[in-house]
Amino acid sequence: MHDKLNVYAVEKTRAIAIEFASKDPKLAADVANGIANAYIASKSDAKLESNAAATDFLAPEIADLQNRVKDAEAKVAAFRAQSDLLMGGNNAVLPTQQLAELSSELSRVRASRAAAEASAESVRRALQNGGSLD
Repeated sequence: MHDKLNVYAVEKTRAIAIEFASKDPKLAADVANGIANAYIASKSDAKLESNAAATDFLAPEIADLQNRVKDAEAKVAAFRAQSDLLMGGNNAVLPTQQLAELSSELSRVRASRAAAEASAESVRRALQNGGSLD
């Protein structure tokens, strides 16, 4: 039976060819297809075993990293509580958020001051030129 079977790699591809010589074409096709199916199943099983081994290997690492993340998050929360750094809107630290609000208020006050100075300058010019304040 081995002398009727020919299996070889197809050049410049990742495919293999399976040939089986028989006077019965159905038998030849069944044998070649059976060998191909067995080969595919063995490759699939090997891949599943490899994936399972990788998962088993990585599971403790993943669990360790998850624990380290939880510990780090707990330390950050403890530091924030100890330093009175509470979280405000947009995940900003409250003092940072307050600083941003104060900066916005300062900008608004500066704009109001500039408008008032411009208005006062207009009044001064009008009075100097003897004009009305209309």
